[in-house]
Amino acid sequence: MRELASKISSRSYRLEFEQGEGAFVKELEAMAAELKSVGNALGALAAVTAERLDSAEIEFTAADERTAGFYRGGE
Repeated sequence: MRELASKISSRSYRLEFEQGEGAFVKELEAMAAELKSVGNALGALAAVTAERLDSAEIEFTAADERTAGFYRGGE
């Protein structure tokens, strides 16, 4: 998940024109800016998801160890 977050965040949506102007070029630039914004938000979401998965793993491991202790103690 962290690798995915890194790849998404590092993606560049830069447009370069040798020449061009007008509404179409402005629309393309606005679209590229929106894609970058979506990429940043998606990268942040993937990073938060990775942190939550790590936390859940720790909690499940602890619960598993406690449960195993109950069975060992009951034998």
